[in-house]
Amino acid sequence: MENNISLKDALSRVASFCAYRERSIGEVKIKLSQLGLAPEFMDEAIEKLKEEGFLNEERFANYFVQSKLNQNRWGRIKIIAALRQKGVENVIIDKAIDGIDTDIYYEVLTKLIRKKCGALKNLAPQQQYVKVVAYVSSKGFEPALAFEILKKEEEIK
Repeated sequence: MENNISLKDALSRVASFCAYRERSIGEVKIKLSQLGLAPEFMDEAIEKLKEEGFLNEERFANYFVQSKLNQNRWGRIKIIAALRQKGVENVIIDKAIDGIDTDIYYEVLTKLIRKKCGALKNLAPQQQYVKVVAYVSSKGFEPALAFEILKKEEEIK
């Protein structure tokens, strides 16, 4: 950790840190602290990064939600927990979560359920339900929604 880096140098380094990918304000504060920026300049640095477009919490939250759903196959519960851990405000989290396309969300969950059911086809249906719901719950999906989809899948068979 460096000691007392200048505001100008810190901004230059953190700007490239933010340009690499979207960052939350919490991540940027940690980086500024690691660089050795004096605490009294922290808020000024954050505001300057916001003004210059390097830092936008709403943009970060929207990107985070979409990437975690589409790439990591996370559900709403896990995404919300991760955003809270990153220090994102609840109002911004709610907006980003509301931006999830319901059809895509159901599609992701349905694919996870079908894949897990295929791996557990040797189990009794009741055991299969329990294991599948536990699995998708660990991925952050709502158990009630999983049961609903399992019921629909059962009706199709």
